[in-house]
Amino acid sequence: MDKKLLKFSKSLRFEKDIMAVVNSIFELGTRYELESVDLCKCATAISELATNLVKYAENGRINISVELEKDHSVVHVESLDDGPGIADIARALKENFSSGQSLGVGLPAVKRLTDSFMIESSPKGTLIRATKRIGRTCGK
Repeated sequence: MDKKLLKFSKSLRFEKDIMAVVNSIFELGTRYELESVDLCKCATAISELATNLVKYAENGRINISVELEKDHSVVHVESLDDGPGIADIARALKENFSSGQSLGVGLPAVKRLTDSFMIESSPKGTLIRATKRIGRTCGK
């Protein structure tokens, strides 16, 4: 199989949008025989990012691209919005910190569940990029 690139993007405003984007990654995983444990880690990270967009952001969007190769795939996730930004990124990345009424595990979990993680934020918006390598079962 030659390298194949799949892309999709979803605006997130409502809770139902979270499930739509998470279901999309599971559908891809089933279609292309991606390894289930890493796929679940990736889906959890996407769910956390999507939840934050719905709860805290303005004009939130998730962009996902999947590089499919013979024995693995790499999922690239980009979460972006138009504000209000994260005032203290270091604090937001600490376990149990929440700026809202949540458990404060979202961003630390995304960082822990993915292979690479980057965050930039200002009052004009936030950009988070994460990647996750996922093996392929290919009929195993």
